[in-house]
Amino acid sequence: LLNITPILLGAWCYARYQKEPFSKYARVGLLSTALSPLISFLAFGSVHASLPLAFGAGLLLGFLLPPLAAYTYKIQNGMNLYNMGFACGLLAMMIVPALTAFGDRPTQVLYWYDEHQTEIILAMDGFCLLLICLGLMATGKRRKEVWADYLRLLDTTGRVPSDYLRMFGPGAVLVNAVTGDTAYYEVGDIPTWVDHVYNADLIISQYDNHGRYIHGFLNSLFGQRDVTITTDGYNYIALNDDVYMYTGITSVVSDESNVGFILSNQRTKETRFYSVAGAEEYSAMDSARGQVQQMNYNATFPLLLNIADQPTYFMALKDAAGLVKMYAMVNVSQYQIVATGSSVADCESSYRLMLARNGLISKDDTDVTPTGQDQVTGTIAEIRSAVVEGNTWYYLRLQEGQVYYAISAADDKNAVILSVGDAVTVTYAKGEDKILSAYSVTAVK
Repeated sequence: LLNITPILLGAWCYARYQKEPFSKYARVGLLSTALSPLISFLAFGSVHASLPLAFGAGLLLGFLLPPLAAYTYKIQNGMNLYNMGFACGLLAMMIVPALTAFGDRPTQVLYWYDEHQTEIILAMDGFCLLLICLGLMATGKRRKEVWADYLRLLDTTGRVPSDYLRMFGPGAVLVNAVTGDTAYYEVGDIPTWVDHVYNADLIISQYDNHGRYIHGFLNSLFGQRDVTITTDGYNYIALNDDVYMYTGITSVVSDESNVGFILSNQRTKETRFYSVAGAEEYSAMDSARGQVQQMNYNATFPLLLNIADQPTYFMALKDAAGLVKMYAMVNVSQYQIVATGSSVADCESSYRLMLARNGLISKDDTDVTPTGQDQVTGTIAEIRSAVVEGNTWYYLRLQEGQVYYAISAADDKNAVILSVGDAVTVTYAKGEDKILSAYSVTAVK
């Protein structure tokens, strides 16, 4: 405890200096105790031996090693096995000459045992064989699955962050937040109502490792053939009762454009790559902001949608207070095609018209009812009206229906001249309520 406590305290001081939780630097602090023999030497073995000197040196080491480890992470490419050892080695290479300059003579001690070689080899072989048998038979999985997991583990890079328990662990534990009861599930047996098992940062880290080392370590540094990484930022898409993490994929040697994107199931980690060349998300956000630059709106990170078989970025435009004011759609392949609207329906309608003008879709596709909307045709059985915030709203009920369609006279002036018995087509927002918002009401001739 005497020689490791000052180092851990120094790491704690660095966390306080950075105004971050100590848990972020606890691992680095513990691994920094590789230099704890230096504290013992300064306390009892140096010609300048002093407990205050040893304690101060330990504090300084603990304070310096976290930022040094962050730097050496880049030098040795984030390999877990070498990161802290390399950082401690660099610091020790500077400390030993300094001690020598002040009259100290740190002695080298080597312990090399060269007897009982056969016995040690047999013992180690037997121990390794025991671990292999336990891994194959004691996990509760089929041997073929265990072997497949082992091969996947060999394919990993070992770069930070590599949480092997989370990557290859046996399953998930669900906790009842009310009663505290727990239930364990194997990965393949996790209930479908669970949305989130693998977080986005883990998925992105693993894909970056795959994309960076697809043709080996040397190729990641020289040539960089087929090397790809994820773009900055990600979003979520709900599909078929599952939540998918979405992010773009870009080449490290190309300009600011995407070569495709991935969708990763956050329950199963099943990930698929879709080849769609086009603009990066932030380029699309800049295009959307440019359409309304006089408003000084900010664009949210986009979602990728399929609009008329065209990959499309969809985003909200917010004011300085963070309130949604407009919506924007940007074509992925041709990000100069940008449409905005005060509602999702208006935005989609404008976007489809722009696609048609640019020859990407036919004019017939511009009449498709926008996403989230539907139409109904019938005869008006009842009309009611009410004044809401200074606007007159009309509530229409069609024959053989129980739903009212609400539309403001400010949105559609035709609502003012409608009468019971008129045949109309109502475009409305889908929903389960008894009163649904209508976008337009058109008389049927």
